[in-house]
Amino acid sequence: MAKKTICFVAGKSGGHIIPCLTLAQQYKNTENIDILFFSANTTLDHHILSKNPLVSLHIPLAFFSVQIKSFSDYCMIPLRALASCMMSLYYLLNYRPTEIITTGGIVSLPVCYIGFILRIPITVYCLDAIPGKAIKALQPIATTTYVCFRHAQKLLKSTTLISFPIKYTVEDSKLSSEKAKEQLALEKNKKTIVILGGSQGSLFLNECIKKWVTNPSFPCHNIQIIHQTGSVDVINWPILYTQHNITACVFSFQPNLAPIYSAADLIICRAGAGTLFEILFFNKKCIIIPLTTQTTSHQVDNARIISQEYPNNCEWIAQQDVEKNPTLLFSKIKKLLEIS
Repeated sequence: MAKKTICFVAGKSGGHIIPCLTLAQQYKNTENIDILFFSANTTLDHHILSKNPLVSLHIPLAFFSVQIKSFSDYCMIPLRALASCMMSLYYLLNYRPTEIITTGGIVSLPVCYIGFILRIPITVYCLDAIPGKAIKALQPIATTTYVCFRHAQKLLKSTTLISFPIKYTVEDSKLSSEKAKEQLALEKNKKTIVILGGSQGSLFLNECIKKWVTNPSFPCHNIQIIHQTGSVDVINWPILYTQHNITACVFSFQPNLAPIYSAADLIICRAGAGTLFEILFFNKKCIIIPLTTQTTSHQVDNARIISQEYPNNCEWIAQQDVEKNPTLLFSKIKKLLEIS
């Protein structure tokens, strides 16, 4: 009997791709299947998916959100959409997946609409507090829709509330703070702040932290830092921390954040749903500074709603407020860590 194939669709953001891969792993844990994975044709997508052993075949599509700078960019949209529909039709006909699973994003539209025409069941996972445009467009043709926020359940019809598909297990959460700090070569007696900017939001957080740690008032005697700097920052962070006598663990990307979460006393982060639910899974406190862009404000919605639902773990500050007065962030950090 031929091996079953399941199709997954997500792209352009690690916040879409990583949970989709987690779902793919969960499916593969229960049965022997081939995984067809459609994504956007970006460097990030290729980095995460092209050589991933979980993925049987990776198909990057040209249809994804881009910044419109000229009239020719508008003209390219229907051409990219048509090309993506044709590629979707070709691969879906050839591999005949039994199901299409998506976590949203514009790249999911051609795959799911072609799948609907071919009578392939479609499962949609709404990961954010406010459903995005792609999720809203796909729900009428979806066989099943899952949501991870109670708030999203109020905004969509016929949904099922589930836990966010995070990749960590109960065993991961059992690592003690002391053991985690030992693994990361950190000091056991210092409060540990974790900075998580993600793939798109690191630069602003980095600038905030730089202002704080280079200030003579920074309490380096009782604070240490774990810092995800992102891949585009040009600052030599290890040298900067050493120059200011600050104990620090610095990295641009780390696939396994379990020991980092375990070591944290406080996390400063953006408002990607995956990061927020991972923080809650490890039962940590966080200060959320949601990323805002020209095309979406979903992180602000995530930050606002998750702070309402989990006030003991999560507080949020708008980025524009921190830009006007960085001491708002520094004061909140000190208050939550109970340091002077």
